[in-house]
Amino acid sequence: MTYHGLLDHPRDTYGTARDTRNKLSINTLGAFKGKNTTVPPFSPTPLSDSGTGHPVLVPHQHVISRSFNSYAANPLACWLIDLFKPYFPVSYLEGYLRYRGVGTSKLYGGSTVFWQRDEQLRIRGGKIMAYDPLTGKRIKNPRPLMTWVHSLRGTVPEGYELKQYFFGTHVAALLPEATLWLFESEKAALVTHLFLMAFGEEWVQNVVCMAMGGCSNLRPTDWNMNDPADRHYVLRRRRIVLFPDEGKTDEWKQAADVLRSYCPSVALVPLERPQFQFPSLTKLTEMIAVTVQEGDGFDDIVLRLLPHPELAPALAASLKG
Repeated sequence: MTYHGLLDHPRDTYGTARDTRNKLSINTLGAFKGKNTTVPPFSPTPLSDSGTGHPVLVPHQHVISRSFNSYAANPLACWLIDLFKPYFPVSYLEGYLRYRGVGTSKLYGGSTVFWQRDEQLRIRGGKIMAYDPLTGKRIKNPRPLMTWVHSLRGTVPEGYELKQYFFGTHVAALLPEATLWLFESEKAALVTHLFLMAFGEEWVQNVVCMAMGGCSNLRPTDWNMNDPADRHYVLRRRRIVLFPDEGKTDEWKQAADVLRSYCPSVALVPLERPQFQFPSLTKLTEMIAVTVQEGDGFDDIVLRLLPHPELAPALAASLKG
């Protein structure tokens, strides 16, 4: 069934989420707090000084707020909600997307905005990308459909300059003791975190899934790891787990070497062909293998396991570390 949005249809349209386990929920900080806890609507943070004495210019508030009005025209949101509504109520998933900073644009006939917020919770930019509502994959043919909010007329104040931050930085700032799981794509971070919430245990409350926005955006150096105004600064003194896409392990190994000078622990989960393996929960000597294809992200592994809920908890358990 295709998701149409709560603004247009009654709740019963989407059915009831299956309570397949003693499911955990997220509270206002994105941590877990027992059953039936709802996520509050997204609320943009007022402007404040950057700490350098210069005002921070952000997209116009009405542009930000309007993007959260409805997910009916957001193909990726529709796909995610259809995928996870067997495990969570639709209203819960909508609140989760708002909290994570996922908005909607009319561009490309309906697309996804990934709002990037800094550690002071200010929205610093928005990346717009088009997705196929049936597959959840990016539309790249005949050309990649991607742009930035500030490139559209009337969306930002005069003098605005884009300063990129990792997707999920605001969640990391709100949960200073959490382990940070770093993915290349925003979709991989969202899919993996929703998967963990559906099949993980209490330890999941200490995980924040973040997206670098591409392999090359994770470039820690001595300079940027010590610069409070840089996007890498949020990674300092945090426990880090890296999830590079297939074929990118060596590049992120180099990043891991630098991060180890600034973080108490840094682990890397390689995704290499032909298979990703993890131990079974029922037979401890048995390994479960999932096919890895060229260019896969970790969300592809998750998606291949979702049709097999009897195996999914084993994957979640294997990532506990």
